[in-house]
Amino acid sequence: MIDEDWITIPTGNYKPELEKWDLTELETFFKTVKQWPENIKLDACSTVTDIEKFVKNHLTIVRASNGKESFKHYLGRLELVRDKLNGHGNGHEVANKNTTN
Repeated sequence: MIDEDWITIPTGNYKPELEKWDLTELETFFKTVKQWPENIKLDACSTVTDIEKFVKNHLTIVRASNGKESFKHYLGRLELVRDKLNGHGNGHEVANKNTTN
């Protein structure tokens, strides 16, 4: 038999304090983009064809869910797009609208 005197059950709604993500740098970067590329390849299976819409939607989600671990992949994809736009890929990920074949 279990002695219930030693079991403590918390009462009320306990929500741990979330560590918020600092979005300032990302927001500033994306505001300064003058011309969006036609598409960008994020990985072997993912190509974004409307980058501006992708960024706006992901920023909205990250702002609304700031600090929630289950939404961190949205932040990661925004950082990946920023890095690719800054040229930190192998050079084959971004197709400019003004490029002719």
